[in-house]
Amino acid sequence: MSVSGFDTPSTTSLDEEIGTTIDGYDDLSIVKGRHTIKIGMGVERHRLNNSSQAKYADATLTHARPQALVNNALSDYFFVGQLTLGGHRRTYYMPYVQPRPS
Repeated sequence: MSVSGFDTPSTTSLDEEIGTTIDGYDDLSIVKGRHTIKIGMGVERHRLNNSSQAKYADATLTHARPQALVNNALSDYFFVGQLTLGGHRRTYYMPYVQPRPS
């Protein structure tokens, strides 16, 4: 994008992240007299779509003057290529045993 009176943005500054985390935990407490033990499991699923691993497209947006940028009025537009996101997935399993003094 170019606007008269402004610097052009860097072509390497694109970094889009769309992340989702899903988690679930469950535990069980066992009590025998004065002794308590807590056992459980945690599961987390992380999903991240990140454009830092993307194939960069070549695009040029040109505005004739700063007010044209504010008004979203392009004077020229050029685009070649396809921008894709790299997907990263990870699942964490976290069992635990915890003695509890009574």
